Amino acid sequence: MSKSILRKEKVADALNALGHASIVYIPIKNKRGLVEYRELGKEASVADIKLDCKPDVPPKAIMFPQTQVLFAFKRVGGKIKLAPTVPDEREKIIFGVRPCDTIAISVMDKVFMGGKFVDSYYKVRREKVAVFTIACDGPADANCFCPSTGGSPVGTEGSDVMLYDVGDSYYVEGISDRGKKLLEGMSANLERPSPDQEKKRDEIIRKAASAEGFAKRIAPESITKLDSSFDSKYWDDVARKCLSCGACTYYCPTCHCFDINDEKGGKRVRTWDSCQFSNFTMHTSSHNPRTAKAQRLRNRYYHKFKYSKDSTGRYLCVGCGRCIALCPAGLDITKVISEVR
Repeated sequence: MSKSILRKEKVADALNALGHASIVYIPIKNKRGLVEYRELGKEASVADIKLDCKPDVPPKAIMFPQTQVLFAFKRVGGKIKLAPTVPDEREKIIFGVRPCDTIAISVMDKVFMGGKFVDSYYKVRREKVAVFTIACDGPADANCFCPSTGGSPVGTEGSDVMLYDVGDSYYVEGISDRGKKLLEGMSANLERPSPDQEKKRDEIIRKAASAEGFAKRIAPESITKLDSSFDSKYWDDVARKCLSCGACTYYCPTCHCFDINDEKGGKRVRTWDSCQFSNFTMHTSSHNPRTAKAQRLRNRYYHKFKYSKDSTGRYLCVGCGRCIALCPAGLDITKVISEVR
């Protein structure tokens, strides 16, 4: 059934059924109190699942690991011998993803697979991942602003299966062919929706279309101001608060910059990097075109709202609000864009 009902009391059974053929990742609260995705049965149990909130940590590391060995190398008889890493080709399901993060996955797909050059390391992981998304009934928390960046609390882009919270059950809808096939494997735990459940699902979609309840917003005219604000002293004012810690980039579901290093022992390793770090743009000549913190901070905002929009037609921000919630200096991306001059 492409449209069906999953009672909340049967979520555990459904996840266990999915786990027979796939690795399942679910959102749980870690020891630091942050909600992040962990592997069911290995690092998490169904009893720990947190489906009533937007996870603090996006799921991007499942497709794009924070640290990834690209290949190993060693000298053999005067020559360098390469040993490619074995691709992780296990089928995976990420359960309980929010619409902002599924849109972010689509953005990452375009970055790593949508151009002339395809990142094979990302591609082999991404093609094995199916996404079960839970629609938001309005903003997931006070920092959400997805309608300002072209998203929606019920956006289906990037999803294989969509779930709507209709009370004691989830209204489940297959989006992709892959998602519909996965639902067939869960059929023993699914029921037909009642007219009342259909009505509740439609109400969630109607509310999302009206963008009700979103306190944080970015007006289109505010973003337009970036065309003439590159040399504004305003960036110096904002930068005085910034700690250059990189939390905004590491918790961002679309930030994708990385560094590559050859490590002792013969491994070439790719690791996440951040444009907020002082040596991010350091050249081998020792020249650094962004020595000032204000320049680095400005680059992030321009990359999110101008450069990506000019080149791809879409923002690189999905309005999840994590950079607001997790910034130790209290910087608010919506406030910065709205106040730039």
